[in-house]
Amino acid sequence: MAASRTFLAALGAHPALTLFVGTVTALPLSIWGINVHHAIFTTLPTRLDVIHERTNIMERLNEVKDQIDGRLNCIEGELKTLTVGTNKLLQVLKEGKEKEEN
Repeated sequence: MAASRTFLAALGAHPALTLFVGTVTALPLSIWGINVHHAIFTTLPTRLDVIHERTNIMERLNEVKDQIDGRLNCIEGELKTLTVGTNKLLQVLKEGKEKEEN
């Protein structure tokens, strides 16, 4: 409170303005109490750290999801190849069996 009044006085502000600004800056401390004011300014950096950490976790999860999607696409391609190969093998076996019967 005193610091803001001194600063405004040094700038040449009207004394009524310096008194008003000093009173307004002191209001949160007198209305909320020092604990609430302290809690807001001490927990804000912690909250920002949590948000940053959650953002990092989400980015990492997206990277892992992309890796899993890529691996699933590879597996799907291999399964299609195996299916085609199995179908060809069954066809060859079926033709061989038919030739034996004739």
